[in-house]
Amino acid sequence: MGREYRTIAFNAEEIETALAAYLAAREDTQVSSRNVTAIQINDEAGFQAEVVFKNPLLNGRARILLSEQEIIEAVVAFVTSKGHPLPRGGRKKISRVEDDIALLIELDWF
Repeated sequence: MGREYRTIAFNAEEIETALAAYLAAREDTQVSSRNVTAIQINDEAGFQAEVVFKNPLLNGRARILLSEQEIIEAVVAFVTSKGHPLPRGGRKKISRVEDDIALLIELDWF
């Protein structure tokens, strides 16, 4: 069976932009791209992202943990917002490639 693999690598700034936009679009958060203060990606036991942001309601900072699936959703939304189509049926994973975070897409041809 033929397979196609695509790898799209993102630097830290692009990941931060993607995650901030993803959280800003969600109605259950008070996050905007202007109030994110730090993003930490942990890939030791599956991928997670910790987003720290200013929260005026708490008079300080708050944090949100994002799952690997949420990171994938954020990156896919970022890529499609830039006008690059992605295959809907492809299996998508996140991986570290050198200093970058990569979206890996696997497609079965047959």
